[in-house]
Amino acid sequence: MTEIIRIQKYIAASGAGSRRDAERLIAQGRVLINGEPANFGDIVTLGADTVMVDGKQVSVDHSIYILLNKPRDVVSSIGDSAGRHTIADCLEGLETRVFPAGRLPMAVEGALLLTNDGDLVLELNQPDRQLEMTYLASVEGIMSDDVVKRLADGIVLDGARPVRARVLILNTGLRTTLVRVVLLESRAGRVNRLLAHVGYPPYELRRVAIANLHIGDLEPGQWRYVETDEIERFRQALHE
Repeated sequence: MTEIIRIQKYIAASGAGSRRDAERLIAQGRVLINGEPANFGDIVTLGADTVMVDGKQVSVDHSIYILLNKPRDVVSSIGDSAGRHTIADCLEGLETRVFPAGRLPMAVEGALLLTNDGDLVLELNQPDRQLEMTYLASVEGIMSDDVVKRLADGIVLDGARPVRARVLILNTGLRTTLVRVVLLESRAGRVNRLLAHVGYPPYELRRVAIANLHIGDLEPGQWRYVETDEIERFRQALHE
């Protein structure tokens, strides 16, 4: 059976960019179908038509999904104009071009999803997109059960709706506390602000899971392929 696909989706599926990127590339005349400039909504027949982006042929292969344990002091992007270390430095040996689906601040270690699925990248990079994230945080001070309850009830940041977090105290030292924090959020920076707001700023923060995707035993800089059943459950969580 012949499979046809619109050019914007084809570019996204090829890993050359999201659908939004595809629209920009088409508008700039940088996309050719069988040697002719592409137009919005053009149809591509898989296995028959040739698509070029910036003079290079792109093709649709199966989508891949990678879970990376991003090290601290590494930028969550493929390239960086300032010459800082990026997640591309962790992907030696990977032939398929992938993009980060979401972000982590440089100072935060942990789970980061990478894929050549342009639609998923676009969806997860939306500022209002929220998923359940799990962090381990070492905070300054001895956290009390009352603070844990306050966080569960919700904390208002920037006049928005309350941000609620499930917090479990894992260990208490002389002047510090190790906690597990689970909350719906789109930016890791919110975890820092939330804990600082209740008087327990974290001096070390690590994201250990994005929804059902757990880093497990991955060391910083290591990655693994995400299995089909894992990504299916991830998509379900994304649309709940």
